[in-house]
Amino acid sequence: MKTTLKTQLITVIGVIVVLAILIGLAGLYGMSRADDGLRSVYENRTVALEQISRIDRLLVQSQLALGEAVQDSMAATIKIKSAQIEKNLAEIEQVWKRYASSELTPEDRKLADSFNADRQKLVNDGLLKTMAAMDSGNLALAGDLLDQVQKLSVPVRKSVDALRQIQVDAARVEYEQARARYEVLRMVVLLAIVFGTLLAAVLGTLLIRHVYRQLGGEPSYAAQIVHSIAAGDLTVVVVTQPSDQHSLLYAMQSMQQHLAQTVGEIRQSTETIATASKEIAAGNLDLSSRTEQQAGSLEETSASLTDLTDTVKKMPPIPSWPISWRKPLRMLPSRAVLRCCRLFRPWVRSMRRLKRLPILSASLMASRFRPIFWHSMPPSKPRVPVSRDVALPW
Repeated sequence: MKTTLKTQLITVIGVIVVLAILIGLAGLYGMSRADDGLRSVYENRTVALEQISRIDRLLVQSQLALGEAVQDSMAATIKIKSAQIEKNLAEIEQVWKRYASSELTPEDRKLADSFNADRQKLVNDGLLKTMAAMDSGNLALAGDLLDQVQKLSVPVRKSVDALRQIQVDAARVEYEQARARYEVLRMVVLLAIVFGTLLAAVLGTLLIRHVYRQLGGEPSYAAQIVHSIAAGDLTVVVVTQPSDQHSLLYAMQSMQQHLAQTVGEIRQSTETIATASKEIAAGNLDLSSRTEQQAGSLEETSASLTDLTDTVKKMPPIPSWPISWRKPLRMLPSRAVLRCCRLFRPWVRSMRRLKRLPILSASLMASRFRPIFWHSMPPSKPRVPVSRDVALPW
């Protein structure tokens, strides 16, 4: 099925647009996954790591304050350090609640519960008892409890280190997953770019070849040929491919050849018509001259007939002798015959001239000469026409 140029252009543009959309969607998906990974690392790992580190720092500060209070053993120092320790413990409780309310994996939850138990034991059995002993002034007991605080802080330190390590491990896992997604998406995008480029190149090449096959050459060359033909130059040579029989240039070549042939035929017909017109004009001139000659001949004939009529009228009347007109003319006296011959000799010459005129008919001649013939006869005798068997002497 043949497709139009518009359909092919829409197809190529549509394929390129779809590929661009797919590549863009892949990029957006990768960016969203990277954002989710960074957000998870920040909210679930970095923030949690900061909270654990803050709790650890506050516990260490509380232990140092407790040691300084025991070593100084002054009431003012004990009071200040006790207030600092209480503030640190209250802040530790707030931070721990925020950490416990965040999204924790089962492994994180297990380590968090272990750390919370060790922390509660350190606070209740170590820090609070030592502070109570200092408040009661029992410094010896406070010194013994300080050693117990050091012992209880060991599992807390281990739990804090475990929580920190799990946060680092989880962050590393998130990073590795993000890196793997990046590699996959990069490969997909690269393949899509390469495939899209190749597909666009193939479709563009096919489209260009199809357009060139339909045009038969460059569009500028086709426009130049059209302008030349429109300007009336039918001698322009339209160059086409050897196997081209369906392109626009081939159609223009056929049109140019047919136009040139048609114009040549019209020019030849015009020349033929001009030659025929000249011949018709010459024929008209010849006919006019002949008509003038015939008119002159008619005038001469008319003059001859007039002279004949006048001559006949001037002739004396023929005596009526009693002979029948049915007798042969040779029975007439010889003088009368000769007289008739001399009488009708001009008439015979006029008749011979009239025979050469094609425009006069027999009826016209009969109508011209019948009155002359009958008026020359005697009126008293019956008008009997002369027999056709009479042999006239002329």
